[in-house]
Amino acid sequence: MMHAVGFYHEQSRADRDDYVTVFWHNIQPGMTFNFAKYTLREIQHLGEQYDYDSVMHYPPTAFARSRGLNTIVPKDPYAKIGQRSEFSATDIRKIQKLYECEGNEGGKTTTTTTEGPSDCKDKDSQCTYWARYFGCFDIRDEERTRYMEEYCTETCGICGGTKTTSPAMKSTEGVSRNCEDKALDCQVWRRYSYCSSHQHFMRMHCRRTCHFC
Repeated sequence: MMHAVGFYHEQSRADRDDYVTVFWHNIQPGMTFNFAKYTLREIQHLGEQYDYDSVMHYPPTAFARSRGLNTIVPKDPYAKIGQRSEFSATDIRKIQKLYECEGNEGGKTTTTTTEGPSDCKDKDSQCTYWARYFGCFDIRDEERTRYMEEYCTETCGICGGTKTTSPAMKSTEGVSRNCEDKALDCQVWRRYSYCSSHQHFMRMHCRRTCHFC
């Protein structure tokens, strides 16, 4: 959900190497890009410390080449990472800072899904996991985006080139099927001027946000 409001994974922070160790040799071939680290020119820390409890932090075995191997481990021996049950206190503060809002009351969210076409099936059994924890699309991870488009069409809601409702995607009502965003991060990318600097990608994934339709 924090992808949708403009956040990257916690371990993408510029200072992540001070808090976690990435075991590159344990990561699945072709999946190391998921552990990219971004500079402070690319992401904001919003004045908050690194948060092991963030709902946006990878679990220890994320993208492991085999079951039980650790790919990312906290340097704090007492820290636990990868919880997905609720926003941490730091998550909430960061959202409030980014959107200049006050209050800390939350509410339950619901997701409505529909079945896609019968010929639209995922080709990888881990699609739901990847979409839930890492998202379907990332303009700076084009290799992963291409993989998800090809092998996780049902989970990502892009069956037959037409967006369908799925747990990993936001639904858009009242607009033409040809004028919908296919990615969660379109609003974030627009703020970074990607509508003009990455037009080809944005025409494919963020038509509505960039007013390409």
